[in-house]
Amino acid sequence: MFRDLRFMLGFDVDVFTKICWVVITPLALLAIFIYSLAVFRLPTYDGNAYPQSAYICGWILTSVAVGVVPICFAHTFSRTPGDTLLQVGCCVFWPVPYFSNIISIFQRIDPLLCSCLYSGRTV
Repeated sequence: MFRDLRFMLGFDVDVFTKICWVVITPLALLAIFIYSLAVFRLPTYDGNAYPQSAYICGWILTSVAVGVVPICFAHTFSRTPGDTLLQVGCCVFWPVPYFSNIISIFQRIDPLLCSCLYSGRTV
């Protein structure tokens, strides 16, 4: 990840940023998640409970938003070639070998869009 960041940004990120991304942020998010599960109460408005349909609608919206990740993973996993489960798993999680090749592909497809993306301008 840090090699890709160096390639995209043009410089190395400092040690503090690396520690934040690798240690502090995941631990803080895990602590917040556990705390929110421990103190969870159904939401109310002025002390009145919402109707059951509101809770169902909220869970449906949450499920659709969060469900995209496992659905995309399952799709990628099912489309990846390999003879064994281990081979498929390694291919799914293997990084793209040359990020610069991807950029050159995008530049060949649409040079104007690619130049705008990397210069910060909009089309």
